[in-house]
Amino acid sequence: MIRYERTPEGRLVALARVRVGVRAVTIEVDLGAWSGPRPDPGGLRGRPVVVVPEGATELAVVGARRAGRTEPAVLAPGPALAAALLRSTAEVLLVPGGTASTLTVARALGGRPIAAPPLPDEAAVRRLLEGCEVDVHVVLPARDEPTRRAARTLALGLGLERLHHLVEVDPAPGLVEPGADPGPAGLAAAAAGVLGGRLAAQARAWRP
Repeated sequence: MIRYERTPEGRLVALARVRVGVRAVTIEVDLGAWSGPRPDPGGLRGRPVVVVPEGATELAVVGARRAGRTEPAVLAPGPALAAALLRSTAEVLLVPGGTASTLTVARALGGRPIAAPPLPDEAAVRRLLEGCEVDVHVVLPARDEPTRRAARTLALGLGLERLHHLVEVDPAPGLVEPGADPGPAGLAAAAAGVLGGRLAAQARAWRP
């Protein structure tokens, strides 16, 4: 459960105890000058928060829409993101250009962070994930064997599996045109949208 506290300046802060492997860490998230009732102590309650590279938003949107039969919300990264995540009612939340901080905030607020790595830029993938304080789903596009192998080789070379969960996903439902090749980063974004949509559909199936 998330604990919410007011600062002397009137800002609302979320305090979450998150398990990372065998240890637990406390993460503090500033929600700003929150007005109205305090957020749900369950926060996002497992809703997917998908971080995709800039310019790949449409692919992730299409992937979530087709795989989850849901309309995702597209939110901007920045100081207002945490409050926007909690206020949104969408089943899938997309954050184009999100950072390691975005993924950490999503997990602290009770979401399921999903990262579409900016393939094949090894340095950019390292910046996104090695600065992340929590374990997240890292989506590797499995469109064909060469694509799958290249993505997996890069991820394993960076040692991402030591903290994060590598998930291979077919990006086909997220491709605007069948057979199109948006490049490795685009394929990862499409696959991440597909995973987000599938998780949302599974959660919906379990609701009373």
